[in-house]
Amino acid sequence: MSVRKKYIGDQIKRYQKKTMLTRIDTNIGRCYTIDPMIEETWKPSVTTIENIISKGIIFERWIANFGGYNKVQDYVGKKADDGTLVHIYIDELVSTGKISVKKNTENHIKKYLLSFEKWWNESDIIPVASEMSLYHKDIPFSGTADLICYIDGKLSMIDYKTGNEYSTTHRIQLCCYMEIFNILFPEDQIKDIYCLYVKSNWIKKPTYKLKKYEYDAKISSSLMYLWNFNNKCNRTKITERKEKILQNKYKIEGALNGTRNSS
Repeated sequence: MSVRKKYIGDQIKRYQKKTMLTRIDTNIGRCYTIDPMIEETWKPSVTTIENIISKGIIFERWIANFGGYNKVQDYVGKKADDGTLVHIYIDELVSTGKISVKKNTENHIKKYLLSFEKWWNESDIIPVASEMSLYHKDIPFSGTADLICYIDGKLSMIDYKTGNEYSTTHRIQLCCYMEIFNILFPEDQIKDIYCLYVKSNWIKKPTYKLKKYEYDAKISSSLMYLWNFNNKCNRTKITERKEKILQNKYKIEGALNGTRNSS
């Protein structure tokens, strides 16, 4: 590894060491903060903010044909759980070079991992950072970059996807992440941004798609304008979502060893 590549790796490690982020689940979605006690430091994730953008009429028709919003939520929740698990496995694979999954792991999860393994082995990759939280005090949004690496000699950012291609929201996400990173590290700018679509529907051999997106400097300001406009119109106040703490002791009458009389 060259001196320059080692330098940015060391810079990122120092940033990660001093920037300890906490995830907060709120009424508007996921936020990240450097201090949960100070609400002014809560910054919504890019994936939360981009919900202001409609996924289009095709997506709306899919919801209707699927059987309604509640069924879609159950389906999306399962897919999100699968995606989270795949991200965890890939992060460990990138960090250590090997992983062992449980024997009862579903085949489609293994297929995602085989797709990633194939892409990695076929590409000119030098990893710099994995699962990197991105936060800057002067930027109103936050997020996590799946992989910072050199591809063909260029410092690049990659986001892993286990679902379909949504070019609009995926490009928004990468452009916003790139903006935070390049402000944090002005001497080592991200040059290229990609989504890696790992597949689980292949039959004979693993398949994947690495799609390059173009950076657009207007995306983040336009997105934030719509987000703030919507929140102002709806008088939205961001509050932490906490489950009510329930009682620890319980009591019933008429238990087997009790004294309730039968009628």
